Amino acid sequence: MADTPGLLALCERPDPVTLGEVGQSLDKIVLYADPESGVRVRLHVFWNGCDDLPHNHRWTFASMVLKGHFRHFMYGDQGTDDDGAFPLPFTALHARTERQGTTYALHHRMMHVLIAEENTVSLVIRGPAVKDYSFLVDTKTGERVYHFGADKESPEKEARKKMTPETLRDLAAKFSEWGLF
Repeated sequence: MADTPGLLALCERPDPVTLGEVGQSLDKIVLYADPESGVRVRLHVFWNGCDDLPHNHRWTFASMVLKGHFRHFMYGDQGTDDDGAFPLPFTALHARTERQGTTYALHHRMMHVLIAEENTVSLVIRGPAVKDYSFLVDTKTGERVYHFGADKESPEKEARKKMTPETLRDLAAKFSEWGLF
């Protein structure tokens, strides 16, 4: 895959600027991408765990935990994508532990949170983007923080997130060490 420039260009490391703000590290390794349909198969690696805020996605997806586990809190359909604060407190409708071998699927409008164990790896099959942005909710204020697709990011931010072929080879060696491939 490190020798497949089209896929390598879609792989991401955390933006160091954003990483400093949120304190979590999530690598996204693209194994397959169909430019016509927008479907992608990715590996997500939560290096130092994850304790994120309620968020949705631009696409519907299915996921399988390959290594580690996480607590998964689901908040339901966020309603319309209109601006405006969410009423607080933000309360989960369902919580469960996603362990190795667990699979689940989420609609793009579903709000959820992951609290991942360090070095958790999941396989994600994501559908095509069906909206221009996703958002997370600041649980102190209820305000939305919007995230747009890579095609809407500045060239500087995009460059900070690029994964190198060497990094991808190192990741492949780590996956082999963990018995994943």
